[in-house]
Amino acid sequence: MSYLSEGGLIKDRPEVPNWVKEVYITAPEISPEAHVLMQSAFQLFVDSGISKTINFNTDATLEDVGDAYLLAWETGCKGITVYRNGSRTKEVLVNGHRTNQQLSLFDLEAECGCASPMIIQESGCETCKTCGWSACKIS
Repeated sequence: MSYLSEGGLIKDRPEVPNWVKEVYITAPEISPEAHVLMQSAFQLFVDSGISKTINFNTDATLEDVGDAYLLAWETGCKGITVYRNGSRTKEVLVNGHRTNQQLSLFDLEAECGCASPMIIQESGCETCKTCGWSACKIS
């Protein structure tokens, strides 16, 4: 668990059986195309639009995002939401690594650091209403 909380991936562990590696993957490990195809498969059976985020790596280009929108249109999605990792200075859902001053979700000792913090505790998370910093307790 500590390996995973530090940002490690199950697929990188040799002692984990292959069937586990195939079943327990996270959104960033799924290609944007696979995200769109999952959404479109579900969309076939639903009249309203589906809310599903299509996840992109930090190095995704405008063309990559455009390709996802085109694929969504071609496969009958009523709309898509895209998120490119690293596109915000502060991110809520990140792995356990600290990079570019991103705070780990697993480190509740960290603080927002703004001059006049207004920290709200709700649903296992602490959020500063002044600067937007947040951290969540993983049970």
